[in-house]
Amino acid sequence: MKGNIFDICKKIFYTLILPVAVFVVFYIVTKCKGIQGFGNWYTWKMILINAASSVCLASVLGLNLKNGRMDLSSGANLILSGILAYTVTKAVNGNGIVLLVFCVIFAVMFSALTAAVYITMKIPMVITAIGMVLLYESLTKIVNGGNGVNIVSTSSLNYWGYIPWAYVLGVLSLVIYYIVTKYSVIGYESDAITNNQLISANIGINEKKTVFSIFLISGVILGFGAAIYLSGNIVQEQSNLTSVRIVYSNFLPIIVGLYLARYSNDIIGILVGSITIATIRYGLNLVGLSDWEDIVVGIFIIVFSIVTSSKFHLWTKMKAILRR
Repeated sequence: MKGNIFDICKKIFYTLILPVAVFVVFYIVTKCKGIQGFGNWYTWKMILINAASSVCLASVLGLNLKNGRMDLSSGANLILSGILAYTVTKAVNGNGIVLLVFCVIFAVMFSALTAAVYITMKIPMVITAIGMVLLYESLTKIVNGGNGVNIVSTSSLNYWGYIPWAYVLGVLSLVIYYIVTKYSVIGYESDAITNNQLISANIGINEKKTVFSIFLISGVILGFGAAIYLSGNIVQEQSNLTSVRIVYSNFLPIIVGLYLARYSNDIIGILVGSITIATIRYGLNLVGLSDWEDIVVGIFIIVFSIVTSSKFHLWTKMKAILRR
C-alpha cells in the first residue's frame, strides 16, 4: 500500500515539476522587476489559451514522431490553410463555424498531398517536408493577394482563439490523439510498422494506407490549430522556411509529452508540455524579452534532453549505492 502511494506521488511529482519550476522562475523574475499580476486569473487564462494552440501542433507532431517521421511542413500547412480558409469564408460571407470547417478541409487536403508525395516518391520524410514547406510558403504569397490574414479584431470569426472554444478544440485534439494512438486499428498498425516493418508487412499490414491515414487525421487536428492560430495572430506570407519556426517552437511539448508518458500518458505529457511552453512565452513577453523565445526554448530543449537522458542512469546508481 505504501509502495503504491509512493509510486503515485513520484509520478505526480515528475509530471508537475517542470511547469511548476518554470512558473516559479518567472514569478520571481517578474517580482524582482516590479511587474505585478503574474499568477492571477488573467495570467492563467492567457497561458491556457496559448497552450491550446500548442496542444494541437504537438498532437500533430506526436502522431508522426511516434511513427518515426518528422513533418516540418506542418507549420506551412497551418499558415496556408488558415489564409485559404479565411479567403473562402470571406467570399461566402461565412462565420466562425465556416472558417473552422474550411481550416480543417484545407489542412486535411495539404496533409494528404504531403503524404502522397512522401509515399509515391519514396524519399526521406525530412526532404519531402522541406520541399512541401517551400511549395506551401510560395502559395502564401499568392493567396489573398499575398496580404496574409488579420482577424484578431473580427469578433464574428476569431472566437476560436478565446475561452471556451480554444479549450474545446485543444481537448478535441487530445481526445483524437489518444483514441488514434491507444484504441484504433490505425494506431496498432502504426506501432507494428515502427517496431518491425518487415514483420508487419508479412502479416498483411498495408503501410501506405496506414501512413496516409495518420496524415489525414493529423490534418484534422492541424485544422483546429489553424483556427486557433488565425484567431490570435496576424498571419503574414511566409518565405525562406520561416514557417518551420512554428514547428520548432511547439516541439518542446511533444518532447516533454513523450518523456512524461512513462509517468502518466501521452496526452497528460503533451498538455503539461504545452502549458510549460505557453508559460515561457507569456513570461518572456511580460518581462519584455519576447525576442529571446527561440533562444530560451532551444536552451530549454537541450538542458531537458541532457537531464532526462542521464537522470535514470544517476537514479539507478543511487539505488545501487543505497542497497550496499
